[in-house]
Amino acid sequence: MMIQHSQLRTLRIMIRGQGLVFSNTAVAELTRQAAIGGTPGLTHIDLVHGGCEEFTIRLKPGHLFGVPVARLDGITVYAPASQVTNLAGLNIDYQDDLDGGSFRIIQKQGMRCCACGSAFSWLRNN
Repeated sequence: MMIQHSQLRTLRIMIRGQGLVFSNTAVAELTRQAAIGGTPGLTHIDLVHGGCEEFTIRLKPGHLFGVPVARLDGITVYAPASQVTNLAGLNIDYQDDLDGGSFRIIQKQGMRCCACGSAFSWLRNN
């Protein structure tokens, strides 16, 4: 399935100019969660070590700590400064189904994703 450019919105990492890409459905869900959480326009992303792969993404409404790393459609995304390099280049989608919804990483070259969609590892040349 080919994704049209208009279906993706790019959030630019403010540090080092790397791209963090969210689908339209992910942006809509971030907006909804931030509003319901009482922190309209603020979202926090971080990476937790472990799980199925090296990192698992975690998104929460609000500005918990960290630096602003991206902004789109009125949402500012914050992350720990120490994780900016590992966040750069991620493509994140949101899928809603009968079991509930979840943010999922879209696999691309240079990374390995778990079947759950929320855990990944960057492949490194040794």
